[in-house]
Amino acid sequence: MIDPELINSYIKAQPFYNELYYFEEIPSTNDFAKKEECGSNAVVLTSFQTSGKGRLGRKWLSVPNENLTFSLKLKLNISPDLNRYVIFFVSYIIFDTLQQFLKKDNVGTAPLSIKWPNDVLWNSSKLCGILTESILKTSEYVIGIGLNVNQLNFGPEIKAASISDITGKQHDLNGLLVQLLTNLKNNIHLLESQNHKQLFNLWLKSTNMTGKKCSFSMGNESLKYGFINSLNEDGTISIETNGEIISYSSGDIKLMDY
Repeated sequence: MIDPELINSYIKAQPFYNELYYFEEIPSTNDFAKKEECGSNAVVLTSFQTSGKGRLGRKWLSVPNENLTFSLKLKLNISPDLNRYVIFFVSYIIFDTLQQFLKKDNVGTAPLSIKWPNDVLWNSSKLCGILTESILKTSEYVIGIGLNVNQLNFGPEIKAASISDITGKQHDLNGLLVQLLTNLKNNIHLLESQNHKQLFNLWLKSTNMTGKKCSFSMGNESLKYGFINSLNEDGTISIETNGEIISYSSGDIKLMDY
């Protein structure tokens, strides 16, 4: 269970974060975070998100009180044309936090990886989804995070995993959230120092996609098959199909080598 008083006391002790907005239930934390009434450097947290969404307009379904569903509204010193580094940063921080968390439980983390552009996987199952949106007029970024923690049943149509699946036990949502928010705050220099090559390299080392066979669809194109040639610092993915390598900036990728 989320303890909003505990999280609020943490937020108030951190100069980096300004305010906590907690809701027992809300349609979408990202939608609230985009409103003017939500201040900068805020955490929008809920125990149950009824209309959460992921990339490409997909629904994000989460059981009440079992997972972490929240958004960050951050005012960042980064140009809008470099927003791909925000995606690199957040997905890497979540990966790194989960790696530390699982190692404390003596769990090997080889199956943990980042999937382009911004999911975190356990083997081929989604452990965490991230949706990043920018508010150009205020140079703010809204980052929605859905992390499967204690949920065990996802239904046959969803290929997902949770931390509880991995460790075989239930976990405290509050402690994990504080660990994640602290890791993000302590490493914000990776994003704002302009040393973006270092950030990209950390992100790239946390992926396990290059050389893998995949199916993919881009926009309204029909499903295709190929091999992932590279993940690129401009945010694109390069896929080889029939001897031709093409780079894509968005689309739906499914790995087939697991």
